[in-house]
Amino acid sequence: MIRAAFSRLKPVRRIGLLLSFLILIQSMVRAQQADPPPAGAETAVKESDGAPSGTATQALDSQNRQECGSDTGIACALQEENDIAQWLQRSPSVGAVDGSGLVELGRDLRRKSWLELGTIGGYDSALLDQQGLSSGFFGGLGSVAQSFSSARSEFLLQDAFTAINYSGGGGALEVLNTFSGALNTRLNQTSTLEVNGLTSYGNDSLRAIAPAVQQPVGITSGVPPGDAVFGLHTGDVLTANAAVSLKHQSSELSSWSYSANNSYLRYFDDGLIQNTLTGEIDYERTASRSIAYGFYGIGVRQSGNISCVSGGGGASISFRPTRNLQVDGKAGPVLGNGNTCGHALQVISSASISLRATRQTTFFVSADHQPNNGTLPQAIWTTSISTGIQHAFNSRLQAGAGYAYTLGQANPQEYTAQYFGANIHLMLGRKFWEDASVRHYSRTGFEAVPGETVFVATLWWSPWSTGEKRQNRSGR
Repeated sequence: MIRAAFSRLKPVRRIGLLLSFLILIQSMVRAQQADPPPAGAETAVKESDGAPSGTATQALDSQNRQECGSDTGIACALQEENDIAQWLQRSPSVGAVDGSGLVELGRDLRRKSWLELGTIGGYDSALLDQQGLSSGFFGGLGSVAQSFSSARSEFLLQDAFTAINYSGGGGALEVLNTFSGALNTRLNQTSTLEVNGLTSYGNDSLRAIAPAVQQPVGITSGVPPGDAVFGLHTGDVLTANAAVSLKHQSSELSSWSYSANNSYLRYFDDGLIQNTLTGEIDYERTASRSIAYGFYGIGVRQSGNISCVSGGGGASISFRPTRNLQVDGKAGPVLGNGNTCGHALQVISSASISLRATRQTTFFVSADHQPNNGTLPQAIWTTSISTGIQHAFNSRLQAGAGYAYTLGQANPQEYTAQYFGANIHLMLGRKFWEDASVRHYSRTGFEAVPGETVFVATLWWSPWSTGEKRQNRSGR
């Protein structure tokens, strides 16, 4: 099937893909001969969704400068806090829209602006959500980031686009654009305001191909469970998420947090709309250098295809015995009412384990059971799990794998979606890098295609030198 799809590509595109793959193979061989990180150096690899890399965010990542003191990339020595109180008071991180990792806002952003461009090519076994309609594709992508900072505030804007032309399906040209904004400001010595938003618009099939935004998971970052539902619907999709949080440090050992989050998802061709508004109050207290616990109250209002109002509360705990391991848990009962609520009592819960196993290897696993936040418009509640591993062979070559699974409950119907991906990232020089990945999607309960496999190869370029900055990707 792959051979047939490749044969249908135009000669120019065949040559372009072959050259890209040859460069990747040749550089991998050279990378294996590169010197490993020096003894005693700490690998600064984080977990992520592993989407095609891009060093825009790595250049903007202030933690690299603050912790390492210089642009030494993967061989830099981390200076993380052992005290969980300091860890819990850390500045917020937001996902990079180019898929390269997380950006920590609370420290000086090393570069005020960044630009990167790339070419992308590959193969999709189920073009535009249609079983048996396979196609090769070729296109371009890029991202830009701009930061603003003052003595008390940091503000970051990001935008990324992916434009794909499929050789099958009538040669359709599809575009996906993702925009992100994040603000962190210290109101006074004890209070901090955080505001962030993320929105994307374009053909849903491109979400299975384009760089994906990752989420923080403890001391790492990881594959969002929602990645499993990418490519489920035909036509365009609009997703938007906005969050605001006010944190108040009431004492050296305790803090309060007041937050609101709104998630919106709309599939235009299928007429599916889901909006979820969540409000939460959290109290957190440090019990020792490695343990913190807390209590929370939560209210959730779902509207659209599913209408439900839920409320409840529970307890949370964080355990960080060393700087290389963190365990988080949160659970409590929730009561719901509404014509389509489908439940009177549920237990909302989440848990995660993040581990830096060695200087070169990181791992995470996370799971949750919560009211549907728009991931599956048909479901009232979702149960999700995601996991990933990342290994750095040396300062130029990294590989990773990730898995995500989501179960949606809409009595009596159940929906499942899962995703598995593996990727390789390779630095080709100071201004060029390449990513190759294989991604497989499978679903049940939907009218959509039950299975889809995508192969993606991306060659990136930036007018500024990337050096050998840390890479943040895992499985996508």
